[in-house]
Amino acid sequence: NNILISVKARNAIVVAPHPNAVNCCIETGKLMIDAADDAGAPPGLINCLTQITLEGTQEMMAHKRTSVILATGGSEMVRVAHSQGKPAYGVGPGNVPVYVDRSADLEKAANYIVSSKAFDYSVICATEQAE
Repeated sequence: NNILISVKARNAIVVAPHPNAVNCCIETGKLMIDAADDAGAPPGLINCLTQITLEGTQEMMAHKRTSVILATGGSEMVRVAHSQGKPAYGVGPGNVPVYVDRSADLEKAANYIVSSKAFDYSVICATEQAE
């Protein structure tokens, strides 16, 4: 989801997956990179770290060329993201941030978000959240 949010907004992204999800994220990243390349996206638009440490992720968030942070993960990681002094969208484990572009039909977007949240009686935490 964070890759799609970034690419739709014409921003590059570097994914720092949870250490337990590295292989899955790398494979997903490869598929998305191939699709972006086939669609004519600039090289390097989507990247995925392969060696993950908390220190490395924090260093990447603090880097001067990081302009926005999309943090989906544990509460400590989200807290660190929000303390970087730059725009950060963060939610805890399994909760998904949602970005609605200013050009969107807000009524339609709201209906889609509510429908997504209400699907399956909202028993899983993999839909958009509001805080």
